[in-house]
Amino acid sequence: MNKNIKEIQDNLQNFEQFTNWVTSEYTKTIDSLSRGELREALSYYPWLLDSYDLPTTNIINEAILQKTLRLQGYDIPLMDVLPQDLTLYLNKLPWQKQVKNLVYDTIKNLRGILFDHTYLLLILIGLVYFHNWELLLISLMITYVSWMFLEIAKHDYIEHRNIVPKNIWLKYIIDFILYITSYAIYKNKPEQIKSHLDHHKYWRTDKDLFSYFVGTAIVRAGSKLFNPLQKPSAENMQKLLAEYKTFPWLFKYLREIEIVFSLIFITTAGIELFFYIFMLPLILKPFLEAQHDWYIITFGERNYWFLYPISWNQSWHVDHHIKFGAKITSWDDIFYGPKWLRYTNPQYYFARLFFKLN
Repeated sequence: MNKNIKEIQDNLQNFEQFTNWVTSEYTKTIDSLSRGELREALSYYPWLLDSYDLPTTNIINEAILQKTLRLQGYDIPLMDVLPQDLTLYLNKLPWQKQVKNLVYDTIKNLRGILFDHTYLLLILIGLVYFHNWELLLISLMITYVSWMFLEIAKHDYIEHRNIVPKNIWLKYIIDFILYITSYAIYKNKPEQIKSHLDHHKYWRTDKDLFSYFVGTAIVRAGSKLFNPLQKPSAENMQKLLAEYKTFPWLFKYLREIEIVFSLIFITTAGIELFFYIFMLPLILKPFLEAQHDWYIITFGERNYWFLYPISWNQSWHVDHHIKFGAKITSWDDIFYGPKWLRYTNPQYYFARLFFKLN
């Protein structure tokens, strides 16, 4: 991997999505693009944020600058290294091209928005079509309970390795369920874990891109965590299969297993039950995952203990950040807040039942 691509990978959220987009839009492969060509490609990338608001210089910020200048009517020559005084090299675009660029950018952004919110549209259509309030209440309860327990498994087991399943059977069951419900981790597991740990490592610094990404919009962040139709790339699938050697077919054929199970359930129980019992909770759960970061970023960085019934252990998320890197010696190092309150937390008993300290 050349240094330009490595720089993009280190600074761009969802690097794999960008590489797939480049493949579909350009005749060249991403490895054959020069730094200037990569910057230009990034400047047209539909999911490029308007601003990372960072003082550091990297190819992502350069691409944002190029996009901003283009929308203001100026073009940057294709150069690998941007000069200190860029104004000497700016070319004023004719008004026809300015209008064309504005329309093109609007269409690209609309494409990104529609992609991110497809599943929200499915929710709306399903709720209007079925309008079953009793099943909706059951669905919301399933969403809440499944998130409450799977959040501990995803966060403290997969991302931090503070805890591990008690035996191999539990490992496969927990990982298989997490693979279905938290696909964003497994499509590139090493990269996603590194991203989360970097979030802790660079917390409260300009390198914490994760916090900025979550802070841009809870809906956008939540919706990006769910995609039931994609598989990891061939390279990432091989990494998964190397980790799960006992039953590799569970992970290799996950999507096929999901489709078969879904068809059997719909045939026997009906599409309405499938929508409320499975589809709706899978779509809504990522928004609960994003909530605790959103509180901190939107309303200030402090512990939100009064949100305990909603966020549970994540209500003390600042404490979790402060203690990051410390050696885990007891369950009290994982569960925060007053002790008497910790022991009323269902997540605590779930963790003690299925996991052990790593």
